[in-house]
Amino acid sequence: MSDNKPIYDTRVRKIIELLKFMTRDEAAQKLGYKNYRSLDMYMRRKNFKYDSESGQYVPNENIADKLKRTQKAMHPQRLQASSLPLKRQMQTL
Repeated sequence: MSDNKPIYDTRVRKIIELLKFMTRDEAAQKLGYKNYRSLDMYMRRKNFKYDSESGQYVPNENIADKLKRTQKAMHPQRLQASSLPLKRQMQTL
């Protein structure tokens, strides 16, 4: 099984920099790709995915990392007093 960490080589850095100023189609044409899909395939092999909201390639996150982050956010010690039942809040006062 491969490691899902993004690979930042010189071409990846150049693509990310170009996308700050142009579209995927324009960047693909400038770099000599047939179309943006070829560029997208290259970036996916380097563990990046395209974020349509920002118009940039972002590191691809595997499911295990997402679960760890979600579990940390839901940790019981992080619950605030306002989320406790009212009776329990009264006892703590």
